[in-house]
Amino acid sequence: MVEAVDDIIRACDVAGNLGFADRIEHGPGRHGHQHSYYLYVRDPDGHRTELLLPGIQIIDIDDEPVRCAVSPKANSNLWGLPAPRTWVEEATNFAGVEIRRPPVEGEPMTAEKYLAGRRPEAVVS
Repeated sequence: MVEAVDDIIRACDVAGNLGFADRIEHGPGRHGHQHSYYLYVRDPDGHRTELLLPGIQIIDIDDEPVRCAVSPKANSNLWGLPAPRTWVEEATNFAGVEIRRPPVEGEPMTAEKYLAGRRPEAVVS
């Protein structure tokens, strides 16, 4: 957990200035369900680490609870591109833990799939 959005921006600045911009895997972005800002980076060993602000809790006694469905085709980043393909294809293995497919059916939306499906923009001369 980090305390402020400035901490996430600073992490991006430091990574870029020290030549580690390629270690930023996804973000900065904003999660849809909890409205929390995030940045995913890879440490020197390749492990994914999330820098995250505490979730924003919005409570109004007159509002009914909302169930947020998780869909493999959904984009969890409210600001832009979905996560890259590495997000769904790479993970840290843990000793003694069997690797198994998640119960979700379908192929997740990835940044690569999203960009490949976009129509090329008209070129203006």
